Amino acid sequence: MRALRITMALLLIAVILSACSKVPTRETKGGDPVPPPSTANTVTTIRVFSFGGDSLDALISAYYDKHPNDRVEKVTPQMGGSTSLTDLMAERMERGEVDVISFVSPGMIKENKIAALDPFIQKANFDLKGLGDTVESLRYEGKLYELPYSVQPEVVVYNQEMFQTAGITPPTKSWTWDELRAAAQKLTQGEGDQKTWGFSPEFPDGVISAYLSQAGAQPLHVLQDENVVKDLYQLFGTMIQVDRSMPPSARRTMEDRGPISSRNDFQQGRAAMTITNASSLRWMQSGRDSFPIDVAPVPVRPGGKLVSRAYPETFAIAANSPNQEAAWRFLSFVSGPEGAAILAKAGSVPVYRSPEVRSAWFDRQPAPPPGTEFLFETTWDFGDRYGQTVSGRAVTGIQDLYRGVYDNLNEIMAGEKGWEDGFADYQRMLKEWQAANQGG
Repeated sequence: MRALRITMALLLIAVILSACSKVPTRETKGGDPVPPPSTANTVTTIRVFSFGGDSLDALISAYYDKHPNDRVEKVTPQMGGSTSLTDLMAERMERGEVDVISFVSPGMIKENKIAALDPFIQKANFDLKGLGDTVESLRYEGKLYELPYSVQPEVVVYNQEMFQTAGITPPTKSWTWDELRAAAQKLTQGEGDQKTWGFSPEFPDGVISAYLSQAGAQPLHVLQDENVVKDLYQLFGTMIQVDRSMPPSARRTMEDRGPISSRNDFQQGRAAMTITNASSLRWMQSGRDSFPIDVAPVPVRPGGKLVSRAYPETFAIAANSPNQEAAWRFLSFVSGPEGAAILAKAGSVPVYRSPEVRSAWFDRQPAPPPGTEFLFETTWDFGDRYGQTVSGRAVTGIQDLYRGVYDNLNEIMAGEKGWEDGFADYQRMLKEWQAANQGG
């Protein structure tokens, strides 16, 4: 079941990427960018395992301008049944059908299925500084196996007219969750079908990640901090059940009491604030009735730090690829300054930063909200990519504990249990986990 949930999360990311507005590419055939005629006798094919989307098509089209003798073949996974995305990718790699992959797991690295990128980086003198310090969090035992090119950060989007009418100062770069709650109370108006909510998050799981990440970079420690989890549960439980400034969320599916889903309250003018993914901004601007919006960072928790937790989109090279040099050409282009400018024009947030990339972001039409300036100033937090250890030994069940905290809060945010009951359930779950990991 956990594999199914992970697959659903990855499919959600694919949907977000595909939602970006179209970016001009060469004439397409069968949905793929058409490469220019080759000028050499030898053509190298780079097989990329990815869900793709308009942003990837734009990258491929621009890549052909620089490397006309390469061909990029998208290997799109066909999801279905109980097979996980990781297993599908492993099967393709085993058969030697993939050169570049999108999702790297610790097991793939331990089994030597992924090529270390450090030799390529050194040979090409690739500028890692443009990717920021957080690229170091992608290292495994000191080696870099994947390069990030795009991030999916959570941001606060707010209705400027509603804030102005209520006489509330717009969010700042250092505002807190308490300030968000207070603003939501003042912004909530009306009753029944005419009610306007102060706050309605689009993807509650993203809100949970943002809150927890501000308590520390190590989920192993954060998930055991009862004060942090209590504050998290109490905040949203109170907003739903006491303040009534935030609507209970709906279930995405009825089977297995699935994760809670997005609401369209903000898009439809029924909420003053939402938290959503930055890649959604473009369609949010074009897919609603006209009202002025702006963007702010996710609030800071009490005693926490301003941090932008973001899921990085990365590429890696299969160790058994016969075209590793060509695969590196593609990776370095996508993750470097040229690829970053293409992504910015497409409405995706690139990891690589430069004045040119920032200009590409703000020069596109429709122009993004001015508050998105912070996206080029913040430090990304990629979280813990490769698992945790306690006293040098592996920790068991960390993902179960992490998912348990999420599922528990899902029930609170869906209005299915009070935050006090949810916190009591968490405490029992934590004790069971600690008993299974003595010293954890």
